[in-house]
Parts: sequence; C-alpha cells; structure tokens
Amino acid sequence: MIFPFGIEKEAEIYCTSTKVALAKQAKEIESQIAEMASNLAAMGTINLPYSTILQLMVTWTEQAVKTVGWDINNEDGVSWWIGLFAKSYIQAKNDDTLSFDKIFKTVFTSYFKNK
Repeated sequence: MIFPFGIEKEAEIYCTSTKVALAKQAKEIESQIAEMASNLAAMGTINLPYSTILQLMVTWTEQAVKTVGWDINNEDGVSWWIGLFAKSYIQAKNDDTLSFDKIFKTVFTSYFKNK
C-alpha cells in the first residue's frame, strides 16, 4: 500500500482514531477484550517474547479481518482488530508499563509493510 504521509504517520493517525473508537465502545467490547485476555493467558501466549507477540498480532489481525469478510487492506478494520489485540494483551499481562501506542504502531507498520 502507498501511504502519502508515510507509514509511521499513518500508524500514528490510526492509533489515535482507534483509541477514540475503543473508548466510545468500551462497555460493548469490555467482555470481548476480557475473553481475549483470558485466552492469551490460558494458552501461555503472554509468556512468549514481546517481539514474538507483536508478530503474532500481525497474523491474528489478518486472520480476523478475513474471517469477518473485510478487505485485508481496510485500514479501519485492521486498526480495530489491532486495537482489540493490543488491549487484550495489555490486560492479560497486567503490566502498566506496556504502551498501547507502541504496540499498535509497531503492529500496524509491520502489517502494512508487506501489503
């Protein structure tokens, strides 16, 4: 994909918009994030190295986007799923030092670099 302002700037823009969207729908998605976090913990996924988790999020995002029938280049849909995965990982790790922004931007950039 071609990003007129560069992929890093695009990741920053979508990170901000995803945080707003997740906050607006917090009540509706709270249980989904909790369930995803529980699954990550139960599978032991949260114990994998940080870089491995981020790479897995790229894969999970593409699978999720395809599963719901969205185009894999749909930036809004991709961002939504990255946001859910990032939130669930942070919740599962129960680690306040983890940065949603850093996770989101890294996964977003990795996801679209090969598209």
